[in-house]
Amino acid sequence: DQPADAELMVHALRESGFEPEWQRVDSEAQYVACLDDRLDLVLSDYDLPMFNGLRAIELLRESGLEIPLIIVSGSIGEEIAVAAMQRGAADYLLKDRLTRLGPAVELVLEKSGLRRERREALRALRESQALYSSLVDQMPVGVFRKDEAGRYVFVNAEFCRLRGTTPEQFLGRTPGELGSLEDAFKAEAAQHHAEIMRTGRPIEVVDEYHRPDGKVLYLHVLKSPVYNMARRIVGTQGVVLDITDRRQ
Repeated sequence: DQPADAELMVHALRESGFEPEWQRVDSEAQYVACLDDRLDLVLSDYDLPMFNGLRAIELLRESGLEIPLIIVSGSIGEEIAVAAMQRGAADYLLKDRLTRLGPAVELVLEKSGLRRERREALRALRESQALYSSLVDQMPVGVFRKDEAGRYVFVNAEFCRLRGTTPEQFLGRTPGELGSLEDAFKAEAAQHHAEIMRTGRPIEVVDEYHRPDGKVLYLHVLKSPVYNMARRIVGTQGVVLDITDRRQ
C-alpha cells in the first residue's frame, strides 16, 4: 500500500539485473483481478489495510495458478514467517534487507521454471500415452502386457474380441486366476512368462484356442520382454494374430 516501498523493490530487482514489468495493487479486489497465468511472481507485503500476505497466498492457491509468492515485510516475526511458508509462500524477507531480493527472486524463478518444465513433461507424457493407447486399441492384432508377477495390465479391443471376453475379465489377473477361461494355457503362460523374465528372449507359438462361445481359433502369438529405463525386465508383452483362415 506504500508506492515508495514498491519502487524500492523494483529498484532492487533492477540492481540485480532484472527488467520487471510490474503493477502495484493495494486491495483484495485489485489483487484478484490481476492474477493471471502470465505472471512470473508476486511480491506481497504482509500487512495491508483490510488485507494481508496470508490472505494473498490463500487467494493465489484458490485461483489454481502456480505463481510463486514472496512475502516482503517491514516487520515479520518468526512465527508469522513460518506460517507463511507453511501456507505456500516461496520465501520471505524484510524490507530493510532488499539486497537479498534479487538472489531470492532468481532462486524462486528457477524453481518455478523447473516445476513448469516438469508439468509440461507430464502433460506431454499423458498425451503421448493417450495417443499410444488409442492407436493400439484400434490395431487389427491383439495386444497384451503383463507385469512382473504375470498379471495382465493392458489388453486391447482386438485381444478381447479374439478371446471372446471383456478387459475386466483379464486386467489385474494372471492366467491362473482366470478360471476355466484359460485352462488350456495356464501352465504354458506361466512357463513362458518366467522364461522371458529370466532370459529376455522372445517366444513364438501357435495356440488352438476354444472361445467361450464354442468357436475354435488358431492364434499366432509372439511374446517378448518389457524393459524399464534402466534396461531391467519388468514384465512381458505380446501380439496375437488370428491365422484361423490361413490354417484352414
